[in-house]
Amino acid sequence: MAFDVSVFINEYFIFPMRYPGQYAPYNIYNTAAFAIVAIVAVYCIYLLVVKKLELKINEDFFFAAIPFVAFGAFLRVIQDATLLPREVVVAGVPLFPFITPGIYFLVFFVLVAGFAASWAFDKKTAVKNTAKIGWLFAAVALLVLLSKMSFPNAMIGAGIIALATACALAFKLIDKKYFKTKTEKIELVVVFGQCLDGAATFLGVGFAGYGEQHVVGNAVMAGFGGPVAFFLLKVAFAFVVIHVARREFTKSDSDSQARTFLLLLIAIFGAGPGLRDLSRIVLGV
Repeated sequence: MAFDVSVFINEYFIFPMRYPGQYAPYNIYNTAAFAIVAIVAVYCIYLLVVKKLELKINEDFFFAAIPFVAFGAFLRVIQDATLLPREVVVAGVPLFPFITPGIYFLVFFVLVAGFAASWAFDKKTAVKNTAKIGWLFAAVALLVLLSKMSFPNAMIGAGIIALATACALAFKLIDKKYFKTKTEKIELVVVFGQCLDGAATFLGVGFAGYGEQHVVGNAVMAGFGGPVAFFLLKVAFAFVVIHVARREFTKSDSDSQARTFLLLLIAIFGAGPGLRDLSRIVLGV
């Protein structure tokens, strides 16, 4: 029997996005494909920022990107709440701009547009003004969510934030007491973001009736003792990746920029799903 490419694409890519109630949103094929696309996109973005635009990937750059992570997370929950369509057809082509992976491209486009406008206004303050634009978009998206005015799981949400905050404070304490190191703000955001994702999965699955959608998360929970295992893995990952980054990226200014860019990616892939899950749980979406 001949391999049918269109059937394969529909079965493992299109239908999971179009029919969330009938298909698991993630499988080994779309997960692998999304990961490959993400790696290529990240490499191209890094070359664009460093080589073409000659921007410094520093603390200002890091914190200019973070509000767009919040915007993307809130926008995703707006779609979860069916306030935005799942599928948009443009010229006969089905698009899914408000769910993964489309939402990453959409938010990146908004970020680039914001940066371009800031750059045209004043090159010297472009990065900081981009952050202000990001916070504006995030605030508007959050206000749309809060307009629902229903918070059935507020206590669980508070527990998620408390767990993530405790992890960040524990990391800072360990740094000071055992490593004699002053923890950077960027590092605290990374730890908080990753642990927020882990805590949201732990409490959301364990106590709020939600299920894990990702292939890796399900494998960890199935093989290592349930949702608490995912949370502990996230904590360990955050702690380890920062110490590895400190050790490996220390020789030059380019190393410092690469380290900041790496930590930004780790923060995005932690805080993004973490904020989305937290918002969904609190609002009961």
